[in-house]
Amino acid sequence: MAENLSIPVISTISARGVLPDDHPLSFNFLAGQHIWKRVDVALVVGTRFTAPGLAWGRQQDVEIIRIDIEEGAIRRPVLSDIELVTSADKGLQAIVDLIPANGVDRSSYLDFCNQVAQAVAEKLSTLKPLPALAGALRAALPEDGTVVADVTQLGSYVRYALPAYQPRTIMGPGYQATLGYALPAALGAKLADPTRPIVAVCGDGGFMFTLQELATAVQHNISVVIVILDNASFGNVKTIQAASYGARHIAVDLTNPDFVALGESFGIRSCRVESAKLFEAELTQALAADAPRLIVVPIGTVPSIWDLIKRPPSQGVVAN
Repeated sequence: MAENLSIPVISTISARGVLPDDHPLSFNFLAGQHIWKRVDVALVVGTRFTAPGLAWGRQQDVEIIRIDIEEGAIRRPVLSDIELVTSADKGLQAIVDLIPANGVDRSSYLDFCNQVAQAVAEKLSTLKPLPALAGALRAALPEDGTVVADVTQLGSYVRYALPAYQPRTIMGPGYQATLGYALPAALGAKLADPTRPIVAVCGDGGFMFTLQELATAVQHNISVVIVILDNASFGNVKTIQAASYGARHIAVDLTNPDFVALGESFGIRSCRVESAKLFEAELTQALAADAPRLIVVPIGTVPSIWDLIKRPPSQGVVAN
């Protein structure tokens, strides 16, 4: 349908890979919030629609066509002009069957979309060292490999900006944003599909919520790769506090164990790497192993990705 109509597809962080990111009509959520400025009709499929509905503005100027399998959800957080209460696949197929390719020239509009995407990419490149670490992760992981990302700084970068080429290859805790999600969810994902490479991206704080699952990984020989970004803090919260209160921090600094020694104590081959290049090399080897592996990556202060995201007022100041 997107190709027939030459229209951009904006994927939420829970739908990454629904259209491959190397497809010319695929745009991530960070670009989407700016593309929205020039949208007159939006087809909304299977999403809560929270950010566009509450934070992106122009609600009165955009005609909303919505597909959702749950009748009670299709009118939240804003009403739609047209409602299709059905599953995503059936709803989309019905539209495809009714609307032929129209041959409309949207090259100018798509040029605008690509300029927006490039501007977002340039802003993302300033969040060092996250782009290099994410690049190493993408280089080591095959297209069908799955990244299970916790609510950590690299995890947030991954969910919004890591290129995804297949559906369900970037997983996260969704709107709940629960710390400690990545490790147990990665174990479950590996058990569900043992042929698929799985990487859990954890922050040091979130990892401590569910570190006991290392025992589960060893006991059942679940061959996931656990990556721990170690900055001895709840990094996302610390950067948000810094933006709001300057130098005043509350309950965000951590006293951590030696994560390499911790992993080894469970019988997991573990290592610490100091660069993106070494991270890629170790990750490549770990993905080839038939056993769990643990990689610790020290990380310093990182600029906040949240400054690039327009959020509902209840979740903080809305970006310009």
